[in-house]
Amino acid sequence: MKKVLASLLAALMVFSLFACAPKDDTSPSVEPSTAPSDDANTESPDGSPAREVELGYYDPSYDYAANPTYKVVYMMSQTGSLYDAFDKAFQEWATKANVDYTSYNANNDSDLFLTTIETYAAQGFDGYLLDADNTIYPAVNDVMNDLDLPWMSGMAEPLDSDGNRAHPAVGFDNTGFGIDMAKYVIEYQKENWPDASLDEIGMMSMNYSLSPQLNDRTLGSKAVYLEEGYKEENFIEADGASTGSFSAQGGFDLAGPIFAANSDIKYWLICAFFDDYADGAVRAAEQAGIAENCVATACGGTGLMNHWDAGEDSAWKSAIFCAQTLFAEPIFFALYAFMNGDATAETIFPEWVDTANG
Repeated sequence: MKKVLASLLAALMVFSLFACAPKDDTSPSVEPSTAPSDDANTESPDGSPAREVELGYYDPSYDYAANPTYKVVYMMSQTGSLYDAFDKAFQEWATKANVDYTSYNANNDSDLFLTTIETYAAQGFDGYLLDADNTIYPAVNDVMNDLDLPWMSGMAEPLDSDGNRAHPAVGFDNTGFGIDMAKYVIEYQKENWPDASLDEIGMMSMNYSLSPQLNDRTLGSKAVYLEEGYKEENFIEADGASTGSFSAQGGFDLAGPIFAANSDIKYWLICAFFDDYADGAVRAAEQAGIAENCVATACGGTGLMNHWDAGEDSAWKSAIFCAQTLFAEPIFFALYAFMNGDATAETIFPEWVDTANG
């Protein structure tokens, strides 16, 4: 079956690594680390094998079994195709790094998520991989500071109550994601519905405005939509913050009323910030009988590939995709460096720290 694979473009993407630096202006600058040369020492000062790859990444030449077997938990605020894929990726890296790994799903209960962090601490876990609801990261930061245990966030960037980055994180150019999604669906419209008038075309940007990085995707999509001359009144934001649900059902519940209230829009360009919302929006379009005049794209891709593997095709045509094993690697091995005492939150990924601005 012929498929449009915008996800292939993501193979060319390089994800950005962000780190926190001390906010004290008198703190010393951290110089970028450099990879060792071919004639570098083969042993560290303590006699252990020297690393041939910089900290925060997997080093196939390093003897992880020589270190303690650390206990790590991946805590998810809820389940879903992307969380499940991350779970599998973290498990793969844990196996390679001689780490005792487990995962936990809080079923969208934020209070339970926070209290369970403390439960795992009482059980002697050494490190945490946390995919919390964006809105509770200030509380997560407080709990982790009190416990003084190593951690890294997963797909969401941990911000404090003032909206500042509170901890090292691995992420993407989210505005660029929005731009790329909008370009794809607009190109699709021009190729497949070239005679459609501007009055007939609308864009639905499926957002979660409480998360600044996710909201940036909507801002990027809207900028391209307006630059291309489409009507601003036909740009409609479906904000998941109104429901708090990240499920396909949540996407369905957001999109259905929008389709019903805008019957004058014949062609829909749908940009979803993640897979499940694209899935739900397309189901809503199918129920409304307008799926043939819709095209959807998303950030994620795992759910879309699952549909394609099952032989299913729909108005969801593309996704921006990065393999979870690639995305998870610097997250997992930053945590490993923290647990092993090789780096701190202030020194990991030093080449990405802007010491001039804290």
